[in-house]
Amino acid sequence: MGGGLFFYKEPMNDIIEDNMGLVCSIVKRFKPKSVIDRDEFIQAGRIGLWKASKRYEPAKGKFSTFAWPYIQWEIVRAIQLSQKFKYTEIVEHPSYIPKDNILHALPSTLSDIETKVVLLRLEGYSFEDIGEFCGGKHRSWASQVFNRASTKIVYANRNKKEENSSSQRI
Repeated sequence: MGGGLFFYKEPMNDIIEDNMGLVCSIVKRFKPKSVIDRDEFIQAGRIGLWKASKRYEPAKGKFSTFAWPYIQWEIVRAIQLSQKFKYTEIVEHPSYIPKDNILHALPSTLSDIETKVVLLRLEGYSFEDIGEFCGGKHRSWASQVFNRASTKIVYANRNKKEENSSSQRI
């Protein structure tokens, strides 16, 4: 494809449909436990594909290579959110939850910078953008902080699950 915006060359629906095979192959890597999980992962992957198509520029390389991390991130995010819903009382979709409620749902073990990175990521900022917001840091720094925060969130949710199951046995 030549210069210019990607969308002027091809309608968005065509881009999404042409790359659904990529979404499905990424979904298979997550080994969904049920058809419902698989369908949810595919929907999350479609969102990632849509976000990638909105930001894609042909100079950045092949679209599928560019879209892969967006798709994977949205699937991971869907998994984390579904686990969070199992272990917290939040029943709304995160995009409708006021920031104050999200802050209360995050574990207290997160540092201020980890909380900031997670919130910026939930708002759709790239690691590169987050690094810039946090004092000109590199995107790999933002990714590492986010991964560390994600691990803490998963661990906190596991602890909540164990506490809930042990209190139910009593």
